[in-house]
Amino acid sequence: MPNENIFPKQLHLFTNNSTSSLSEDEFDTEFFELFSWALPGAFKSSLCFCRFEEGDTFYNTRNGYLSPWSEAVKHLTSCLQVTFPPRAVIKKGTPQAESIFESNWYGRVELDFFANDKGKLIKQKHIVTTQGGLYNFLWKNNQTIFQKKEAGVPPVTSKYIKWLMRKCSKHFSDFTQGNVYPLEIKTDKTGEKYLTLFKCDAKSIKKIIENSISNILDIKNEYMPNANELLIILHDQSNTLLASKVSSLKQEIDRKKYNCKIYYGRPDDIFDIKMVDLLPTLQFAYFFSREKGNVLYESAKKSFYKPQPDKKTDKDSFSIASHGLYIKC
Repeated sequence: MPNENIFPKQLHLFTNNSTSSLSEDEFDTEFFELFSWALPGAFKSSLCFCRFEEGDTFYNTRNGYLSPWSEAVKHLTSCLQVTFPPRAVIKKGTPQAESIFESNWYGRVELDFFANDKGKLIKQKHIVTTQGGLYNFLWKNNQTIFQKKEAGVPPVTSKYIKWLMRKCSKHFSDFTQGNVYPLEIKTDKTGEKYLTLFKCDAKSIKKIIENSISNILDIKNEYMPNANELLIILHDQSNTLLASKVSSLKQEIDRKKYNCKIYYGRPDDIFDIKMVDLLPTLQFAYFFSREKGNVLYESAKKSFYKPQPDKKTDKDSFSIASHGLYIKC
């Protein structure tokens, strides 16, 4: 049996004589939908920074966390428990989360794999892999990932999405007005980098952007065809910083009682980029407005723009493009 004294997240221990489950107050019932393994909200920071630590325990079903053990074990087929690295203090949100995620990706992690044998979890093997390998396994449930070398499991990221959002925002009016526009990617160092990441040429990128704008218009026509503004911002349920941005913008809109509508979706609802893996925790928050004027723009500025109190110029340096994909319809 695993060591029952190393459960600092206070998740349900899989002891065979356990008869109680966590109460609603003790347990975050929010789960990460796209992961093959059941991951509750208690693992937000672990997913945000790609760092799993000693004592972290994963079940293949939600019942392993919420049900009394006598019932939970009937549904379990397997279980994982991390034995290394030791626990450390993890920040809940920081602008550097993405770079920390990537640097942690290749870090070492060790874990024990347990299988259910007639109601008892029996240790099958000890696995030494990378944090990214474990992340991918929890996501895709493919054990061959553990055998891959570090270079064989590249970090997943939101950088592709951010870059495409900026391109779509820049070329939206040209596309909707039927203008022919060049994407000057080949001569741009940043563009060259993303061509490599997408594994395609400038012509293919242009087609991706055109299709993405068409998809945005389809979503607009479905959810609010008479919208005057649309703002799409990133949302990640594992990243408290991104989640708080969506929350603060929603609060500002509610406070002003604007005629707006919010819709949540996945980036692949818009971007057809099968050649790269999109971060499974990533979502889009679509803000539609029927109001006259630029209420979404002004609300975003009110929510996100924090000028320095001692700045030496009155110049407004707010850029909505750094916060999301803004479209004036």
